[in-house]
Amino acid sequence: MKKVDAAAKRIDTEIKFLTPYESEANAYVKIVPEGKGTKATWGFTSKIPYPFTVMKMFMNMENAIGKDYQKGLSRLKELSEKPSTETY
Repeated sequence: MKKVDAAAKRIDTEIKFLTPYESEANAYVKIVPEGKGTKATWGFTSKIPYPFTVMKMFMNMENAIGKDYQKGLSRLKELSEKPSTETY
């Protein structure tokens, strides 16, 4: 994890990809109240070298990393709904 910005309700992390080539990306999860719940939005930015820029047009990112992000978002939901036992 790189940074947690409690005021902006944002968590910044770094992702390391191993396939189809080794690379890194800056990822974020932003959390905002919405109705009776909370909306979590995630995304990432990275630099993609040629010829992978062409491959990207044919890649389905949901298939590539969707399961991992869904697992992470489910864990985030579980932790955020768990009553805090810490006192401040």
